[in-house]
Amino acid sequence: MEVQIKEDTVLFSVDYRSPPSGVGTIEKPNGDLILVQEEGCNPPVRDGIFKEIINIPIDMSEDYEEGRDALEIVLKEHSVSVVHDTETLANLGLPGNYMTLEEFIKALR
Repeated sequence: MEVQIKEDTVLFSVDYRSPPSGVGTIEKPNGDLILVQEEGCNPPVRDGIFKEIINIPIDMSEDYEEGRDALEIVLKEHSVSVVHDTETLANLGLPGNYMTLEEFIKALR
């Protein structure tokens, strides 16, 4: 099923850039951007881009499960409902660019 983006959707986009600025970005319906970083990926970023920067105090390359669980909490606290992660979708053999938060969490396990 194709995930639909609505005007009230809170979207999380995974950051696969090289180098990444963090784990990803939460985009609120009003356009506010929240950067999610973790101890293993938290480079400085320019002021004025993000309304908030959340740093998960876990190095996900060293403790993936704990970091994944902390990321899930952050995403739920910010009411994320849709995730943009084409790489994970491709690895799962699924079409499209978006998945529900529940599908994303399941894919990370």
